[in-house]
Amino acid sequence: MYTSEPHLTVGTLLLAILGVLFLSSLMAVVVGLVMVRTKAGRVILGVGTLAFMGLIVLGLGFVMIGSSRTEVASQSTTEIRYDNHRVPASSTGEIPLDTTQEAQLSTKSGKPQPAKENVEAEVEEMPEEVSESSTPARTLSSASDFPYPDIRPPSFPRPFGPYASGSGQRYASSASSDPRAEIERMRERAMGGLYERLHGLPSASSPEVESDEESAPSDPISEPPSIIPPGRPDWVEQAPVWEDDGTCLIAVSSGPFDRGMDCRKSLESETRIALAEFANDYLDNPQAAKMLGTKLDELQESVVMETYHEELTPSIGPMQQWHSLLKFDTSLQQKLRELWQAQQQVSRVVYIGAGFFGLLGMLTIFYFGMALTGEGSKVSPWLVSAGTVVALGGLFVAGVIFVQSFPML
Repeated sequence: MYTSEPHLTVGTLLLAILGVLFLSSLMAVVVGLVMVRTKAGRVILGVGTLAFMGLIVLGLGFVMIGSSRTEVASQSTTEIRYDNHRVPASSTGEIPLDTTQEAQLSTKSGKPQPAKENVEAEVEEMPEEVSESSTPARTLSSASDFPYPDIRPPSFPRPFGPYASGSGQRYASSASSDPRAEIERMRERAMGGLYERLHGLPSASSPEVESDEESAPSDPISEPPSIIPPGRPDWVEQAPVWEDDGTCLIAVSSGPFDRGMDCRKSLESETRIALAEFANDYLDNPQAAKMLGTKLDELQESVVMETYHEELTPSIGPMQQWHSLLKFDTSLQQKLRELWQAQQQVSRVVYIGAGFFGLLGMLTIFYFGMALTGEGSKVSPWLVSAGTVVALGGLFVAGVIFVQSFPML
């Protein structure tokens, strides 16, 4: 939320008085330099110097006070802490190293390795089945499927297994003339079950689980209840629009507050900001609202077309929020143009007068400098030169302060 303090406007009469005082102090300094050998000249020089410095300080004070200040409300920050001792999750299919290998690696690199969590697979003990015929032992082979063991086709008593000639319909579709291909299929099924037990995720080669997940109906997402009461007008959330008759409509809101007084103050501030922005855009000058000053505040009540009050119901408790619809019609736009034209005329007159007094001051400084350095003058030329430089510098500083305080329109 942004809050701006009102700007200080410098009137024409005050500028004229300051200009006269500045020229008077400058003339007193010059006269004091001429009569520096007398007591009266030294007194005039001291008084003129003090008045000159005081006017400079006063002008700087007007500039500092007239500058705008904007305060930004601090927002709450969220601090995020990272746990350095947390073990990162291993990617899918990654096999953790043995504790002996991790100890050797940490000894070689010289960096301590964080302790990893041991993942133990749950193994269900199945009762042993004693088959009548013995099965050949598993032997390691140098074939291309190493390190998988070379499992030879087992021999089961008939009519059991996919190799029996009288098996039922369950095994009739899966029977294959190649025993090795059937064993590979059984091995993939067993590896898929082991992967699911270790990681808790179904493998990519299990179409049954995928079909079950796709067939499961998704739960409907419940929408949170709205805290906005019914009956809110449509213009509350609309963007600024220009109508066919040249009227501009802008909606402003106060924001949620506990008290209605806070809502009123915030809404007035938002209305003032919206009016200033409209004046700057309409008059095509970023300093228009600042130069108009209090004259623009008089139009604040005439722009409010409609006001709507509502009570919100958030989780923290009931809150109040006010909204206003601002209408900038052709009559208001005409008033803005009239005020701006009057301000431009005043600015031109003041600048003409300031330029005349500045030129007169420069001519006066050069005249006294030439008169004091003529023949028969007992004043030191160095003193005259120093006084001329100081006078011209003071005149330049006064001009800069004047331009910054009252820009040309």
